[in-house]
Amino acid sequence: MDAELPWVRPAAARPTKSTAATTPPDDDGPAPPSDRHVWIAGYWTWRNSQYEWIAEHWELPPWAGAAWVAAHWEQRDNSQAFHEGHWRTE
Repeated sequence: MDAELPWVRPAAARPTKSTAATTPPDDDGPAPPSDRHVWIAGYWTWRNSQYEWIAEHWELPPWAGAAWVAAHWEQRDNSQAFHEGHWRTE
């Protein structure tokens, strides 16, 4: 494991629970607070030397034209790098 890249973990160190994105709530779930809110799916992240669940929620984009990039893993040779969910300009 690369000491300079603490978010890079061998594939075997990934969480064992499903990291599949959840979908927006169905008719029984909470409605979006406004037409501008975006559904952020829940995901596992590495914080404080352990995996932590970031709960799904509605979020207002921080600026006009912002697009949500979901958390994801990227293959790097024989390890994987995790990228937190974040906002970017479309």
